[in-house]
Amino acid sequence: MINVFAIVAIVGDVQRFANSKKLVSYLELNPGRKKSGKGKDEKKGAGGRGRGDILVVRFLLFSTASELCYGVLRVVW
Repeated sequence: MINVFAIVAIVGDVQRFANSKKLVSYLELNPGRKKSGKGKDEKKGAGGRGRGDILVVRFLLFSTASELCYGVLRVVW
């Protein structure tokens, strides 16, 4: 629950994003492509080094997802 409050404190009002794609792009979670002229098309991973606050949000999202998955596994096993 603390992670949710931290994410909201960093991101702010999510209503300011026109759609979910804009929020995902803001958090640098979307994989991108690097194109330069006639050169080859290179895939980039999801996100980059990013801004410090965005790195914190990404860490919080990952840790929350990990805890949820681990909690589900504990119940199943």
